[in-house]
Amino acid sequence: MVTWWSRDGCQLETMFPTYTKVTGTCFRSASIVPYRGTGLRKAHKELLLVIGSKRLLSDIRMLSPAEKTSMLEAQHKVACQFAPKFVSFSYAAMKQRLHLAALHPVSNAHRKHAETKNGEKRYRISYPKYKAGHHILKPVKEACNYDYVIELMAELLQLKEQFKSTRIAKQTYSSILFSPPPLASSAKKILKNEAVQLHRSRFN
Repeated sequence: MVTWWSRDGCQLETMFPTYTKVTGTCFRSASIVPYRGTGLRKAHKELLLVIGSKRLLSDIRMLSPAEKTSMLEAQHKVACQFAPKFVSFSYAAMKQRLHLAALHPVSNAHRKHAETKNGEKRYRISYPKYKAGHHILKPVKEACNYDYVIELMAELLQLKEQFKSTRIAKQTYSSILFSPPPLASSAKKILKNEAVQLHRSRFN
């Protein structure tokens, strides 16, 4: 992983001027060979303009903040439980399952820091791999809220009373249950014999 761009103790001073620290090791680990000619070529100059821009360096520092990726990964885990990738669903079924999977993260996105009976903040100790045996403290959040399940069941019973059959419900909400045509339907159709004749191999 690239950690700094510096000429101190590095042989890439002909390629990269002194830059501020970005993440941690020298570009030597990235196997980038500096240009050793008498002058800089056009492509070399363009490369320096891209990788040396202040906007790129500031964006690299903000690529994966720890406070954001954990919540995103948790949301993806819930989505995979409702809609496993190894199971094929129709468009309408997949849409409904993803909507259900989104209810839990949305309902628990702003859980507060849990406290003890004495009013002290609760923490737990974790030993992540990147700490190489050292520990970190993580705040313990309040228990998850599942009130949305009660609201869903109440809505289900209300719809059951409103529509006496599944056929009537489908007709009423046909716009919501609409499935767009597959992407393959927009492809230009061709006969197999014609496709074989037009086929060209790299050996002929």
